[in-house]
Amino acid sequence: MIDIMKRRNLFAFLDCAYQGFASGSVEEDSRVVKLFAERMNQVMIALTFAKNMGLYGERIGALSVVCRSAQEADNVLTQLKRIIRPIYSHPPNWGARLVTLLLNDHHLKTEWFNDVKNMQMRISDMRSQLVRELNRLSNGKYSWDFILQQKGMYCFTGFTEQQSIQLRQEFAVYIATDGRINIAAINDQNIKQIANAIHSVKTNY
Repeated sequence: MIDIMKRRNLFAFLDCAYQGFASGSVEEDSRVVKLFAERMNQVMIALTFAKNMGLYGERIGALSVVCRSAQEADNVLTQLKRIIRPIYSHPPNWGARLVTLLLNDHHLKTEWFNDVKNMQMRISDMRSQLVRELNRLSNGKYSWDFILQQKGMYCFTGFTEQQSIQLRQEFAVYIATDGRINIAAINDQNIKQIANAIHSVKTNY
């Protein structure tokens, strides 16, 4: 992909929203981002800690821009400041201070790495359980194994917008209208209810 983008002179804008939730390793999930930064002259990278640090209310993250020269970096920084000035100018620093504290303390950082790994393992387990339950309910009529090929917090069910709305209106199971479901919201107490609802909508609509 990098070779194609370089050949076509395309600009790379990478969104790293769920770092660590794909492989269980914060470092491994950043490997592709680092490759882009190393091999392309210009890259923009959006990073958020809202998910992998649980700082949703703070919406803390960073925007990094790889430039071709120091002068270009100065120009980009000037433009970014002009953009953010009318939007928020001086954001609260509580979330940023938490992230700084965690990343600069070896013990806390190691504990965070372990927490991310545990969350990834839990999400992976819930994904497997959901697929097993859906396959059991479908009784060979159709397979949900394609969900196992996906990674991260979400999975795409293949539901249409109408099916997604039906799931919400009839079963109070809320997913995005593009059929995307948050696997992290599934637990041992609600997994059968969710699977039954998905199966019912898939079968009847």
